[in-house]
Amino acid sequence: MATHRRRQQRRLSNAIETPALTHHIVICEYLYVIENASSVTEPRLAAAELFRALAHPLRMGIVETLAETPRCVHEIVDALGVDQPLVSQHLRVLRSARVLRTERRGKEILYSLADRHVAHIVGDAITHVQEY
Repeated sequence: MATHRRRQQRRLSNAIETPALTHHIVICEYLYVIENASSVTEPRLAAAELFRALAHPLRMGIVETLAETPRCVHEIVDALGVDQPLVSQHLRVLRSARVLRTERRGKEILYSLADRHVAHIVGDAITHVQEY
């Protein structure tokens, strides 16, 4: 294993460094650190993914809107005053992060928060920023 790693390092050091190669090396080193970091636990990774999903003002607005009551896409569009395709894109991100639940009612899909904790996280973040 060590011999293989030395050969790989020699090949990389002999290669001409290009932005793409440098980028690839950095990504590989990052992944190695993440895989071997004992302080990074599964709950922390899941929490980081949740924050990543919430890390857009419009998605935070969607969460605030849905904290009041479940709504259809057109109601979210009306409440936030943005285009429907943009809202749909952000709803997809929130759904894939399991922040939202969906329920079909006839031709419409009703969106609701999967967990009340998410509304508290967004509300607390906004309160925290307003205090400073």
